[in-house]
Amino acid sequence: MEKSIMVDAWVLSSPDAGRKPKFARQAYSFTPLAPDEVLAEPLFGSWEGNMGHALTGSPMDLCARRGEDVIVLGNSGVVRVLKSGTAVGDLREGDLCRVYCAGELDPAGYPITIMGYDCPGTMGVLARQAKFKRRQLALLPSGGDISLASWAAFSLRYVSAYSNWLLAARAWRIQMGHAYPAGCDVFAWGGGVALAELELAAAEGCRATLITSKDKYRRHALARGIGVIMRGGAADPGAADTLGQIMDRTEGRGAAIFIDNIGADFRVTVRALARQGVIATCGWRDGMTFPLVRASECINRHVHVFTHYAHAREAEDAVALARSIAWYPTITSPVWAWEEIGDLADAYARGEIEDYFPVFAVNDA
Repeated sequence: MEKSIMVDAWVLSSPDAGRKPKFARQAYSFTPLAPDEVLAEPLFGSWEGNMGHALTGSPMDLCARRGEDVIVLGNSGVVRVLKSGTAVGDLREGDLCRVYCAGELDPAGYPITIMGYDCPGTMGVLARQAKFKRRQLALLPSGGDISLASWAAFSLRYVSAYSNWLLAARAWRIQMGHAYPAGCDVFAWGGGVALAELELAAAEGCRATLITSKDKYRRHALARGIGVIMRGGAADPGAADTLGQIMDRTEGRGAAIFIDNIGADFRVTVRALARQGVIATCGWRDGMTFPLVRASECINRHVHVFTHYAHAREAEDAVALARSIAWYPTITSPVWAWEEIGDLADAYARGEIEDYFPVFAVNDA
């Protein structure tokens, strides 16, 4: 009988009563490979919003939800294969793969839970070695200019963006196809997934605009041909000014598609939406629930699009598009070292991360 595998990991532990979960580096053990599993060493990962949620215990205590005392987080990354289970015949030692982080799937193949987050019995990339189901790893294409660090950030945010944009754009074209793309004004509150969706909108010929309070985000967007509306920080209401600028840019029509993965200004999002407009969401940062006046939404023929990560087919299509039009994240800040991941978590919690894509290293590439 094979022994359990013991590794160095950053681990989320059950919280004490009334406290946040614990996050610390420690030894972590997991069971030997099942026939359909792959042992790999993560090379790079990207710190994601769901990891921040996990460390605060909001909206849920993940350990309690999964029925586990300790969890290894991290669902965006690139790994190198070490060993494959007996039923895995197409991956070899040394193969480089991106993580496809779907946990439980529905009958159509769309993810219900996420590996390394709320899917019980799974582990993420915050370990020197980790095991994955075969379907959770996809071979990286050979050649090209995309770095492993960029693929790590791509694997969750850009894949999520592709699925969300695909559905949002199709939803708008059902009613307004005669005006696509020249009449399609797309706005988004600043964030990495939103930036990726705006890049897709601009590539298709839509007018794309990022709304942000951060100068670094402004420069990032302008360098990609995306317009910018600057607004005050979270403490500055600025709603009337932001809404006014959106209306000015659209000659009073409003946003055709509004990407809102933040949640803090949802009322502005709704008020800024044009008739036949689409609100697109694939996550949240500051709010999960919002009231809506259903009569107004019906009269204005608004469409609300909600997506959760992506189908494996969409992930493959996103990778193909990345290579064909150079659509991928640019890593502009130094990669965080393995020993610094605790500092990264603290900096993220304090709102001090200025980079869209905070990438960390796990093993030497």
